[in-house]
Amino acid sequence: MSEKAIIDLSKINTVEEFHKLLKGMLLFPEYYGGNLDALHDMLTERHRFIVLTNAENCSEEIKNYLPRLKRVLEDSKNENDEFFYNIYDGNEPSDDEDTSTHD
Repeated sequence: MSEKAIIDLSKINTVEEFHKLLKGMLLFPEYYGGNLDALHDMLTERHRFIVLTNAENCSEEIKNYLPRLKRVLEDSKNENDEFFYNIYDGNEPSDDEDTSTHD
């Protein structure tokens, strides 16, 4: 089962909102801790795909969080060949862009 999340970071103000949205979109279990350690655990379990858009237009809290989030996404990709992600500074990629790679 593949789970996909496309998140517009410009519409999220807090790290808590980000994790809550991701939990719902990727069907994380109720016990999901809503932090980077818990996220890493979830991303290394099975096939998942995350696209983050509008990274340049997000809140200061999310901007400050992005470097640590990127490290977790990359670590998760290195441990799970079935996890893919991409981060775009602007809007969602056009249909002709490949979204199956990682940053």
